[in-house]
Amino acid sequence: IREPTRRKRSLKKRDKTCEANDLRLSSQGAPVAVDEIEVKMLPHTDENKIKPQFIIHAKNRGDGEVIREDSVEKACSSAPLSFDDYNRITVKAFLSDKQMDCDLASESNDGEMRLTDKEGDIVCVLEEGIGEEKGTYSTPLVVLLDYGYTHSISSSVTIKKILTH
Repeated sequence: IREPTRRKRSLKKRDKTCEANDLRLSSQGAPVAVDEIEVKMLPHTDENKIKPQFIIHAKNRGDGEVIREDSVEKACSSAPLSFDDYNRITVKAFLSDKQMDCDLASESNDGEMRLTDKEGDIVCVLEEGIGEEKGTYSTPLVVLLDYGYTHSISSSVTIKKILTH
């Protein structure tokens, strides 16, 4: 998420060791992939903290349909699926082993992303913030996408009657 920079200064009079940058990602081996992550460092209500925010963009790159993870059993049986079972992904994000709050930008869904035209966004924020005394540092961002996936293949079959004499 961060890359080294040279001699940039923060608001405090000290050298910054790195800078937060947006990420563009490529193939990840799954039908649904994180395409891009926008990084923002927001002011916290506590003046001595910042609040990291990540806008996660995902895309269904496969030919199948995304279904809600808890609807997989229905999809594999003869039970009907509803409109709300399709194009739903549960997102969990962790920064420094702390779980972030992930919601849609427009409505609170407790970490559920909805895909429209095979694409979706979700905003994840570390509400507790990070103290400025910690300074600039690098840490992993872990994003987990939980979903089911269905892909149908059809083929014509000819059934011939066996003649018995």
